[in-house]
Amino acid sequence: MNDNQAHLEQSLQKQMDNINHAITKIRQNELVDISYMNSEVTELCQKILQAEDQTAKNMEGKVIEIINLLDSLSIELKDYQDRVEPKD
Repeated sequence: MNDNQAHLEQSLQKQMDNINHAITKIRQNELVDISYMNSEVTELCQKILQAEDQTAKNMEGKVIEIINLLDSLSIELKDYQDRVEPKD
């Protein structure tokens, strides 16, 4: 593993931790500021796409994992919205 891959993996793990934290808070009916996530995750994905082929390939599992977490976050946000908005 080269230094670039190590840095990318640390950044990816940090984002995954942030997403997990947001999911936990939303499940507790607390909102957290996630407005920064879009730009940070987008920037991280761009860096992975620009990385050497082997580095990008080595990170494939983690990228799939963060995509799944983002899907979970989306579901939690929808569930939260359904819980707090009055029904018609």
